[in-house]
Amino acid sequence: KIYLDCINFLKKKKLIRNFGISIYSPAELKKIAKIKEITFIQMPINILDNRWDKNYLIKLKKKGIKIFARSIFLRGLLFFKKNQKWPCSKFEQNKIKIYIKQITKKYYKKNIIDLTFSYLNSLTFLSGIVFGFNSIKQFKQINSFKDSKKLDINQNTFLINQFKFVNKKILDGRNY
Repeated sequence: KIYLDCINFLKKKKLIRNFGISIYSPAELKKIAKIKEITFIQMPINILDNRWDKNYLIKLKKKGIKIFARSIFLRGLLFFKKNQKWPCSKFEQNKIKIYIKQITKKYYKKNIIDLTFSYLNSLTFLSGIVFGFNSIKQFKQINSFKDSKKLDINQNTFLINQFKFVNKKILDGRNY
């Protein structure tokens, strides 16, 4: 209540126009979506994460709430760098890696970045995408795929179904 009073005060003073929040889970989404002051939601969305109710997110968008994807590469885990610590077994990590390679090839995508942006571009509820990078070279590489061709509904469904086995610990960046 105190925070919301402050937000409303700042809006009245025209110091801010919008107020947003960053969440980690569907439970948090349901909780905060009821707060009328929230106009932006930033949440982890990536090819491994099928926890989100797409219809609910579409309804939020229709209400004027802007939804931004973050953790699109799971804090870099999906680049599969050597000696990278994963919050799961080596078996599960290898299974994810194999499935990503198979799907990338099946959909004629150049790499994980191309596949990721194809998936994200097919999500009609998204207003934008937030991503991190470690160098100008990496930024240019990632940015070059921002307009990747959308996945169709069948490809999207297949992709989501392929990763239903993924341990939920992997999907929460606070675990690593």
